[in-house]
Amino acid sequence: MRTTELRRLLQHWHDLKGDRPLPQRADLDPTDIAYCLGNIALVEIEPSFRPRYRLVGTRLADLLGEDPTGRYVDEMYSGAIRNEALGAYRRTIETGQPDYCERVFNLLLLKLGYYRLLLPFAWRSGGQADLVVAAFFPTDRGFRRALDWLGRVPRQDA
Repeated sequence: MRTTELRRLLQHWHDLKGDRPLPQRADLDPTDIAYCLGNIALVEIEPSFRPRYRLVGTRLADLLGEDPTGRYVDEMYSGAIRNEALGAYRRTIETGQPDYCERVFNLLLLKLGYYRLLLPFAWRSGGQADLVVAAFFPTDRGFRRALDWLGRVPRQDA
């Protein structure tokens, strides 16, 4: 993992889990992960397997250019990005294991991307994973809000 924050978050998840198959949502204290709270989203997995952003950190919302709290993952993205995101959430829920990804997009002279860590938690279902703590960090720390990177992406409609 390329970021200290994600390595710390993964270790924290392992510490919370201990000998159990999954940590419980009640085990997660936001003050323990204050170092990355702005880059985290809590993603609720509805019974029909429909991931929904329950809560989104402010830095993450700034990077997206909007706050997706309350929206479904399948409404936010399209095509291959939607399929990849849904597949990652499904893997995380079904295996009960963290899922780490590095995505870099090459757009002419611009490279942008993110590091993503998905961590499963048991919340309402007892011992089954039904909540994912999703942490996202941009590959370029200079990007802090959507305008930082959207202005650099070549227009496709010209």
